[in-house]
Amino acid sequence: MSRKKINMLVIWFILIFAIQISFGMRALSSQFDLNNGLNIKDDLVPVSLVDTPENITDQVLILFVDGMRYDRMLEVNTPNIDRLRANGTTFSNYYSIQPSYSRVNYASFSTGSTTNITDVYANGFDKELEIPTFYDIIKTTDISTGLVTGGGGWRMCLERSTDVLVKVETEYHGINQDALVRDAALTSIENNFTKIQMVTFSDVDGSGHEFGGASEEYAQAIINADIYIGEILDLYASLGQLENTTVIVFSDHGMLDVGGHGGLTEQETHACLIMSGKGIKSEGIINDNLTRMNDVIPTILAMMGLPLAPSMNGAIIFDNIATSTKTNAIYCIQKAEIMLQHLNISLAKVKLLSAKTRMIYTNLLPIVTSNITFAKSQFTATNYNETIVSSQLAEQNSRLLLSNLFFQYGSVEKLTRNLMMIGIFVIIALAIFILLRLKLIEITHFDVFTKELIIPEILGSVIALLVVVVMFLIGGFNYGTSQFNSVNQALIPNLTAFFILLILGIFLPWLFVYLRFRKEENKPTTYKEWQKHFLRSSVGSIAFLSVSAFAYVLYYISRYGPWPGWQLPNIADFYGFMVIANLSSFIYIAAFVLMLIIWLQSKKQLINNQNSTEKET
Repeated sequence: MSRKKINMLVIWFILIFAIQISFGMRALSSQFDLNNGLNIKDDLVPVSLVDTPENITDQVLILFVDGMRYDRMLEVNTPNIDRLRANGTTFSNYYSIQPSYSRVNYASFSTGSTTNITDVYANGFDKELEIPTFYDIIKTTDISTGLVTGGGGWRMCLERSTDVLVKVETEYHGINQDALVRDAALTSIENNFTKIQMVTFSDVDGSGHEFGGASEEYAQAIINADIYIGEILDLYASLGQLENTTVIVFSDHGMLDVGGHGGLTEQETHACLIMSGKGIKSEGIINDNLTRMNDVIPTILAMMGLPLAPSMNGAIIFDNIATSTKTNAIYCIQKAEIMLQHLNISLAKVKLLSAKTRMIYTNLLPIVTSNITFAKSQFTATNYNETIVSSQLAEQNSRLLLSNLFFQYGSVEKLTRNLMMIGIFVIIALAIFILLRLKLIEITHFDVFTKELIIPEILGSVIALLVVVVMFLIGGFNYGTSQFNSVNQALIPNLTAFFILLILGIFLPWLFVYLRFRKEENKPTTYKEWQKHFLRSSVGSIAFLSVSAFAYVLYYISRYGPWPGWQLPNIADFYGFMVIANLSSFIYIAAFVLMLIIWLQSKKQLINNQNSTEKET
């Protein structure tokens, strides 16, 4: 049996090209439409209220200020926001849902849910939500709703159930756009008054991206937003509606001092929430309990006496709303049953748990169920305080078990992926070893990895990588979640890095080859003689450059899963993957071209040698 020659370099470049391109394409698609394997939204069923709750408000004004950081709001002069704070509750520990991007938190606020249910992980999400929103629930009543907004984020969440929708044409991350929104809001409220009204301002976020959260421009944008809020409040007062209205002022995230958001830092995640007016019982109080973006809508629905959607996993802030004990008991039972349903469905979806671990959950579930059963019996007996205590205990235990389940599932999943990946590579390595021992294959590599060329190739690739890293550090191109909010913002530094990496990766080894051979007695004397060393060193350099990208892909697979389940946790990773996967894979085109030149040279030399031999014969 003849031995098959296999060119190691060709196989290597084809392999990693295919992996990185598929990796990049999957990253691109999953970034904007994440396929969450544990999403339970399709399995949820409505949970009925055990009785009819009271309605302490049916009129709500929601004023949204994009990107307003809590500490900066306190530092600047905001007399109108201060007026609301004096008549209501300020939540000093109110935080974004992660990752701290706008549309992630728009979806979370609108639905009272977290990302594992909304499936919104980035600003790139631009389609309607697949779970009930706040406005969807209100749509089932005769209460009218209004929305005045620029951009498409809030329309994505609320447009389908909005009675009076005013779209204001504004620039994305623009500055001085809020005056247009203010004008539209004043006109709409006066001429088309709705019971539920939401107005969204974005200049604070735009100023933060342009100048940073520590800038005077950012502070001035907050002051301007406060002025516009005051004008809207004054209009409500002039219409005789302010005393009948619950007012909510909130932001979706904070802002870094240097500008940007999306990460886990205090500056990026610490947002603002103020609840004031009708139905808010605490006046001038600061609530320092941890509060999340998805807690607000369940609280408002409880004040309106409307049922929660089964997808709403946010908590109800009972301490600061003037609902009766009976109403609180009604909603405590519903929240406990919703969270128990989340736990049961999630447990059924998790397939990687051992029988012993699953049995622990099975044994604990009856305790939660019995707490809910007891809470209902106490409600029937009108022991509402006992109902609240028992149902809140059931809710807390469900949340605790659910959190522990997600942690265990993630750990086991990562372990399984690592073992699978190790097993695949061990099998491939054994197969190649056996084929080599049986002399069924012969591995060649264009004489690229020779003793003379290996050092120039490694030096060229390492220095090329270091230069790109230094370029990013000096230029401030930070691949963190805080730096970029769109692909366009990341494209220029990525392309710059790619071209510098390509140029240095190809040509730096030439310098080291020249320095390596220039003092040898049999050194090349013409460029044509140098060329074969140059070409081979460039191919080898690109091969070594590819190792770092390939290693990162393997790390990613071990963390987030192999194809076709590759997913992205947030948009910042996508920007890193764009240069590591999509862009860097095109470096291999240069390698293929160089290998083709080497092959043509070798073929030409072989033909010349053959002709010389024939002439001599």
